[in-house]
Amino acid sequence: MKSFQLVLLTICLGYYNVCRAQDRAIDIKKTTNPEKIKIEKNIAPKYFLIGADLKDYKYSEPGFVSHVGLLYGLWGEWYWTSAIGEGKLYGNFIFGSLSYDGALCDLSNKCSAYTSKTNDIIAKINTRLQRNLNNNIYIFAGFGYRYLYDRGEGIGFYTRTGNWAYLPLGANFKFGNIFFELEYDFIIYGNFKSNLSEVSSKFSDLTHAQQGYGLLFTAGYQINDTWSIYSTIEIWNLDESEPVASGGSLFVEPKNSSQSLGLKLGYLF
Repeated sequence: MKSFQLVLLTICLGYYNVCRAQDRAIDIKKTTNPEKIKIEKNIAPKYFLIGADLKDYKYSEPGFVSHVGLLYGLWGEWYWTSAIGEGKLYGNFIFGSLSYDGALCDLSNKCSAYTSKTNDIIAKINTRLQRNLNNNIYIFAGFGYRYLYDRGEGIGFYTRTGNWAYLPLGANFKFGNIFFELEYDFIIYGNFKSNLSEVSSKFSDLTHAQQGYGLLFTAGYQINDTWSIYSTIEIWNLDESEPVASGGSLFVEPKNSSQSLGLKLGYLF
C-alpha cells in the first residue's frame, strides 16, 4: 500500500508541474510579440509519446506446451517532472491469436497431443524516477504491473489470468539520435489463476503464487523531433509454483518462459 501511495503521489506531482508548464504556455500565447510566440513555440517541451507495437511472441512450458504468434497493440509514455525528480509513466497493451501446441487431458489425466488457437492479452504499466549521470547516461528505478489473459478455443480450455507487481531497474545510454536501454524487472508479487471450474464442476478455481523476473532490451532511433522507431527484446522467466489442491488432485503452475521480438513506432507531441 505504501508503494502504491508513493507512485500515486509521484504521478500527481508530475501532473501538477506539467499543468503549470501548460498554463505558462497559454499565457505566452496572449503576448502581442509574434517573435516571442515563435521562439516559445519552438522550445516548448513535449510530454507525450504514443505509437503502434508489433511483437513476435512465444510462450513455452518446456516439454509440455507452447504458444506462438504475432501480437499487436499500442504503447505510450508520459514524461513528467515533480518535486522528487524527473521520470516517466509508460506502458503497453497488446493482443492477438496464438497457435497452441500441447496436450488435451481428460478427467483421468490421460493426455493426447492437441493443437488449437488461443486468444491472449498482455498489458503493462510502469512509473519510474530517472537520475542523469551525465549527458549520455541515466539510471532509473520505479514500480510496475503486468497483466496476462489467456483463453483457448475449443474443448478442454479454461481462462487463465496472471498478475505481477515488480520493480523496474535499469540504465539508458544515448549516442546522438541512437539510444539503448536495459531494464530488469524484479518481481515482488505474482499470482496465476486457472479457472478449472469452467472445465468441470468437480474442480475449484486455483490461484498459484509465482515468482521470477523479466528483462527488456530496447534499441531506438530518433528520426526527427516527432518520430522515433524502436526494436525490443523482452523475456519473462517464471518459477514453478507450490502445489495447490483441487478436486482431490494437486496442481502446480509449471516453470515457464516467454520471449518476444518487437518493433515499435512512436509519435512525440
